[in-house]
Amino acid sequence: AKFVAVLNDDVWIEKGSLQTIVEGMASAGAVLGYPEPCSSDICGYAWVLRLDSPVRPDEQFRWWFGDNDIRKQAMADKGFVSVPCDIKHYHPNETTTGAFFEATKQDGERYYAKWDTTSRF
Repeated sequence: AKFVAVLNDDVWIEKGSLQTIVEGMASAGAVLGYPEPCSSDICGYAWVLRLDSPVRPDEQFRWWFGDNDIRKQAMADKGFVSVPCDIKHYHPNETTTGAFFEATKQDGERYYAKWDTTSRF
């Protein structure tokens, strides 16, 4: 495989949309591709990664800061691109609660320490 797509379980994907993202990545020379329009500041619900890049999900992250991390890695490599396509995210405004909220807090601490920043981006 040359690419991997990571998708939430609450997305609907029109046929050809992932190929459209791959083609947009190739045109831009990007290692990471997102659908556009995006329902949040980072499209963690759907992304495509070029496997010939050194960018990889960091297994220390358990919740959505992992999405921020992979974007930051892509920015440090050959970048990312948002590509117009037909991918619908059904639950973009769900609130993180309970154990997931705790995981997010811990991931945030790891993320800020890893990237020496106080910004999510």
